[in-house]
Amino acid sequence: MIESSQARGSIKMGVEQDKARKEESPAPLAHQTSIDVHGIDDAAIIPKGALDPVYEAKARVLNRAIQDIGMGWYQWQLFIVVGFGWASDNLWPIVTSLIFTPIANEFKPTRPPLLSLSQNIGLLAGAMFWGFGCDIFGRKMAFNLTLGLTAVWGMIAASAPNFAAIGIFAAFWSFGVGGNLPVDSAIFLEFLPGTHQYLLTVLSIDWAVAQVIATLIAWPLLGNLTCQQGETCTRSRNMGWRYFIITIGGLTLVMFLIRFVAFTVFESPKYLMGQGRDEEAVRIVHEVARRNGKISSLSVEDLKACEPEGYVARTDATAAVKRNLEKLDLSHVRVLFSTSRLALSTGLIMAVWALIGLGYPLYNAFLPYIQATRGAELGDGSTYITYRNSLIIAVTGVPGALLGGWLVELPRLGRKGTLSISTVLTGVFLYCSTTALTSNALLGWNCAFNFASNVMYAVLYGFTPELFPTPQRGTGNALTATCNRIFGIMAPIVAMFANLKTAAPVYTSGALFIAAGLLVCDIDIMVASSRLVLLGASLLGSVEAVKYGYNHVVVRQDTDVIAANFQDVEGIDLLSPAFLSPEGIPAGFADGTKGPTDDDLLDTFVQDLADKNDWLTYNKANFTSEEGRPFPYLYLSTGSKKSRRVANSTEKVRVWLQGAVHGNEPAGDQSLLALLGALDANQTWAASLLEKLDVVILPRYNPDGVFYFQRTLATNYDPNRDHIKLARKQTRDIKSLFNEFNPHVAVDMHEYSATSRYGSYYHAADGLFSAAKNLNIHPDIRSLSEELFAKNIGSAMESRGLRWEPYVTGSTSTNPDFKPTFAEAGSDAKIGRNAMGLTQCVTFLIEMRGIFLADQEFQRRTVAGLTMASSVLQTAADNAEKVYTTIESSIADFKSSDADIVITDSSPVVDRNFTMVKIDDGSVVQVPINFGSTTPVIANVTRARPEAYLIPAAWADLAERLRVGGLEVETLSEPYKGSVEALNVTSAEFESGYYEGVILVTVTTAAFTKEVELPAGSFLVSTRQKNAAIAFNALEPENIDSYASMNIVPVEEGDEYPVYRVLA
Repeated sequence: MIESSQARGSIKMGVEQDKARKEESPAPLAHQTSIDVHGIDDAAIIPKGALDPVYEAKARVLNRAIQDIGMGWYQWQLFIVVGFGWASDNLWPIVTSLIFTPIANEFKPTRPPLLSLSQNIGLLAGAMFWGFGCDIFGRKMAFNLTLGLTAVWGMIAASAPNFAAIGIFAAFWSFGVGGNLPVDSAIFLEFLPGTHQYLLTVLSIDWAVAQVIATLIAWPLLGNLTCQQGETCTRSRNMGWRYFIITIGGLTLVMFLIRFVAFTVFESPKYLMGQGRDEEAVRIVHEVARRNGKISSLSVEDLKACEPEGYVARTDATAAVKRNLEKLDLSHVRVLFSTSRLALSTGLIMAVWALIGLGYPLYNAFLPYIQATRGAELGDGSTYITYRNSLIIAVTGVPGALLGGWLVELPRLGRKGTLSISTVLTGVFLYCSTTALTSNALLGWNCAFNFASNVMYAVLYGFTPELFPTPQRGTGNALTATCNRIFGIMAPIVAMFANLKTAAPVYTSGALFIAAGLLVCDIDIMVASSRLVLLGASLLGSVEAVKYGYNHVVVRQDTDVIAANFQDVEGIDLLSPAFLSPEGIPAGFADGTKGPTDDDLLDTFVQDLADKNDWLTYNKANFTSEEGRPFPYLYLSTGSKKSRRVANSTEKVRVWLQGAVHGNEPAGDQSLLALLGALDANQTWAASLLEKLDVVILPRYNPDGVFYFQRTLATNYDPNRDHIKLARKQTRDIKSLFNEFNPHVAVDMHEYSATSRYGSYYHAADGLFSAAKNLNIHPDIRSLSEELFAKNIGSAMESRGLRWEPYVTGSTSTNPDFKPTFAEAGSDAKIGRNAMGLTQCVTFLIEMRGIFLADQEFQRRTVAGLTMASSVLQTAADNAEKVYTTIESSIADFKSSDADIVITDSSPVVDRNFTMVKIDDGSVVQVPINFGSTTPVIANVTRARPEAYLIPAAWADLAERLRVGGLEVETLSEPYKGSVEALNVTSAEFESGYYEGVILVTVTTAAFTKEVELPAGSFLVSTRQKNAAIAFNALEPENIDSYASMNIVPVEEGDEYPVYRVLA
């Protein structure tokens, strides 16, 4: 498949190849994330079981398009105007608090807290209406109207003739305020790349600034134009609050006009897509890209590819509401309570938000009133002093918010400590305020309260989302926000039954804060340990995101004019089940839901061949698939059948061929079956090959995927991304079989996406292929791969009249002026070809043009696979002595080498022509492209080769992974004491979403020498062994496929990496 690659780590020049997420074909949407930039064709997969799976698939396409554009001018402008919503969210509740006293004095209501209750009801109603409504009438209109309504009703409220009227107007303006956060955060997030989602936390500064602005305006107006405590209060003597809300309303109106006039906000592409307006959605994405000085490759075709044949989009309001309600699916909630620790964490943080939701408004909403009444008791109750003090209190909150951001990074304090201490101190300072004997003392305690509460909120807003797995983060945030709002409504009700002129509300509020702070101490899943919880939760999230089994891609076949270039290849008999017994092909092959050959037919076919040929042994592995299916594999050798076993004792060249790693790529296994049929039909050829070679053929690496005709394993893991972390037993079992055979040459058969669009073109190559590229493979082996095997594969394809190109990845586009940028296959060790190559063998990824085609052009696809696989065998046999001696001598040299090891690499971009087919007329042409060449890649970060790695006994799982990878790992019988090179983690940047069940981390380190003493039972991994390059990639933390990067070994800044390097 063709896709874009992202860079990780330092880059010397060109395009970094380290972060290719998926290369051969589309992965299930379960494993896609906003930061995990797949090829756009991933969207063609429809996840099963969702309320509207097509909508979900298209949403993921749009997410990737925004991620590709990145952070730019449009998002920074949006960041500013969205900040108006954040400011309004605190500005108007502060307004209610500040005008509470003069309104109570003027109208003398029997229950003054009803004003706050009206406000809170309006906030809740606004959040619900705008939150759901923006899915019906659009984000853009809601984005503009919320501030406008707030401004208008706020200014109208200045004319209120009585308490009932001001209460109604407060509810009306709060109705607008309540929509700010749900609408603004939605529209901001939908244009925000995952790399910059931290800006949501930064927006909190607008909260503190809004409080300062409100109190700064209130001081002269309310301070000088408000009735004094204890005197008769008339409207004419109490105009300050009316002028005040007119001023704040005018300020809000200015913010509205800036949004509406000075800044053009685009409608959310997801909303437009949900309305069936795909063209407009794509246009908006392209316009955002233009504003940012970028070009987007998103096309309408990419969205249409998510629609099955006959699909009719539901674009009515009911469908929009249902999609919104889908977010409340209890399956998301269940994940938050799926383990005892995660359930405890979720429950406790909800309780913390609830207690704070009641405690904060119970005191803060009536703070000016308490200031005035207590100040009067203390002999200093002038309104001027009251509002001057309110400004002072507000100003102290700003450094509190900034201090919170610094305290959370202190290793001994962190988020948990900062949140707990600041919350408890908030309550303590409230209790202390009851001891004040002077107005200044009361002011001091209230400043301390506001300072501590701003520290608390700064940590709470950033900390809460970190507790939840990313797929359930929205649900978790919704649960905590709901608790906060509901308990916030209770605050004025409590106040109505508590005398505000007594200390009762203060004591109640203080107790709630202290209780919340103590609850924080019980949340034992904080940022450091939450990484481990997220790993477990990710497994649930990734599996739930797709249906169990039958995750099919959408069929998208060639038109007749294009298919004319892919006619059957004449003069070749394909002797495999699909062509020998076409009547056995299931009907589902034509619609992309079944492969052409089931397990029983394959089993019969290979068993018959083994019975006929003494050189062919039919084996079944001593392990099964995840669903219990067997693994038949064939051993081809001229040795005695009775004594023959899969082993590396022979001096012949050993070749390993595997197919169907991805279960929906049928030409991969069919071409290997056709190879067996060809050898059976031509005994002379078979004998000439097997005189020089021993061969293992594993036709179906992923039998469960073949059964369901889906890319992934039964557990929805991509088996071709599991070669380092070895998460699945099936991967480990096959790896052990591979290492037992210990091949010199390995081939991995796949298919690539046929109808991915690149401007006006599709790919025209019948085959793409690539050798392993990792620089830790011996250079002589890489040279043998490129100069001998690759050239012969190309020649074999041309002799059959077939087109070929190197395997590449890239992004699609319908822009007719689009110039493709293709990146040649990367060096990442988690991918099969590099993982096998790191055992110091010649390895090839071979891909036929086939995904999305179902049964179309299947003969040609199979011939292409047969041709390339046969070429590898023929080259190995014709050059057996050279291949054998080159690889064996390279292995010996690799073991003894003192050359630096390569940790990260990149690739230069050059101009090149690429074989493409014109979509409109079907002509095959050479198209100029930008080509990120990895032949070879360029080393970025290198490090001295250690003599060995030391792994503490506690990390026995790492040792076991390395053993499965074919390394010898010594378990130390005695304690180890000596000098080592240790690595201190200088940065650890976590990605915002999951990749194949883990949260990836980009790590940097600094080396230092230290003395260590490790207990008996620790592990020593010598690098003087054949498969040591696997350890280089797995154990060096900066490598993109290391155990640290894969979060198998969780690290954060300041940690000492728990694997040590023993230097010579």
